Amino acid sequence: MNKKHLWIIIITLVVILALVGVLIFSRSCKKEPKPTETTTTLVPTDPKANIVHHIKERGKNGIAEMDYVESDLTKDSTQYQDRLAKFTVGLSLLTYGVRGRTKDPVEDAIAQIKDSGTESGQSLYTEAEEKYTKNKGGDSDGKFSPFWIFKRNEPIRMDGENCNIVFVIVQGTQAEEWSSNFESGLNDKVHKGFDIAANEVFDSLKETMKLLANEKTKIIITGHSRGGAVANLVAAKIDEGLGDSVFTDVTKDDVFAYTYATPNVSRANVKNAKYQNIFNIVNPEDFVTRVMPSEWGYGRYGQTLNLPSSNKNNSQAAYKKYLEKARNIAEQFDGVKYEPFPGGTKTIDYYMKSVSDDVKNNKEYYKKSLNKHSEDDKYSLHYFYRTIIGAAMGASDGGKNDLKDKARDVLFNTIRGFYGKVGTATLKFLLTNQGMAMIFEKYPQAKNIAGKFVKSDFSKYFESAHQIETYYAFVNVLDEDDYVK
Repeated sequence: MNKKHLWIIIITLVVILALVGVLIFSRSCKKEPKPTETTTTLVPTDPKANIVHHIKERGKNGIAEMDYVESDLTKDSTQYQDRLAKFTVGLSLLTYGVRGRTKDPVEDAIAQIKDSGTESGQSLYTEAEEKYTKNKGGDSDGKFSPFWIFKRNEPIRMDGENCNIVFVIVQGTQAEEWSSNFESGLNDKVHKGFDIAANEVFDSLKETMKLLANEKTKIIITGHSRGGAVANLVAAKIDEGLGDSVFTDVTKDDVFAYTYATPNVSRANVKNAKYQNIFNIVNPEDFVTRVMPSEWGYGRYGQTLNLPSSNKNNSQAAYKKYLEKARNIAEQFDGVKYEPFPGGTKTIDYYMKSVSDDVKNNKEYYKKSLNKHSEDDKYSLHYFYRTIIGAAMGASDGGKNDLKDKARDVLFNTIRGFYGKVGTATLKFLLTNQGMAMIFEKYPQAKNIAGKFVKSDFSKYFESAHQIETYYAFVNVLDEDDYVK
């Protein structure tokens, strides 16, 4: 190697380090946008249905339309229901509009579910349990997830008997919870970070169920991202405890779970038939849904339905049609533009293979040092993910200190090769599919310079694949047969 090539490599590494530094720490320097008020209005319809329009003052029209029909709950819970999916993805979307606002859009939306067949038009549902604190989840460690539980004020007549209805809605990750998202637990079969949050929700649900003892009850459960993982586990816990204790009058046909962007949650027998009333809607291009890796034995309880992707769908013409419609919905909602990975799932498949080839299982995730010259746990993939991605998303270190200092050390050591091929692959994946776009937003002139050397759009593919607006848009476009199983 001549000196010219050596200097090119050194300069490139310095530039990458500087750019990644901006990626990781510019987020913490951002000022929180001033929150806007949200309102929800009910659009009258026939006596059997309730249409909820959520008006969100963000970007464009911000209207999330949800059609809720209670008689849908008399149908087979193990069969996908299009209308119920659209309703629950809308509720999951609303959970992200809570932070910093004086009016809770989730409460507001549920309050607008009224009996359109009566003159009073009073709300049919009341909040039974709510956990949303200034710490975004129950404590400053980010171990818990904000959630809402609503119950019908009066039972409704279904299948010849009085029946209660309960909603369980779990919010996705905000900031603190990001560290917990990577805590699978060294010897745990079920993802420890998600399970701690799920247990809190489950315990609160049981308290609500005690109020409805000896009465038939239907339960709707939903959430996106971390909220999807928690909702998945709560639904599985109900399925495992049917007929016992407070769930005496609940059967599998009474539980309707729809989760979105759901990470893998367990190494147990997730495909057991008793979990078939759980539907997990997943974008195969979404990195979050691949953590923890299936190659390590992880999966989701219930059925997984994949959104179509450019190389995961038999009909490319159909995929292009879905894509165009979904883009229009997302953009009309709040100006969000969905940009799929140019290579479809190939990008994330290639990255995940590089991870599983080097880190074979959950034990190695915690214990294997990626540094050939040290056995220190700080060179594990667990430490790497928790620090780098946690810092980028605003998480703290055990609720005490932010992760910026640790993240700087990890970045520097990655450049030096101390995190091996996995560290380099992760850095490249995050930079090319998210970080560079964030940098160019802050420094537009840099994009012009980079464009002379690198042929890439540098879009926020990582974020675009995972955001709730993407799932909301696709669920409102697709029918059951359009998903890839």
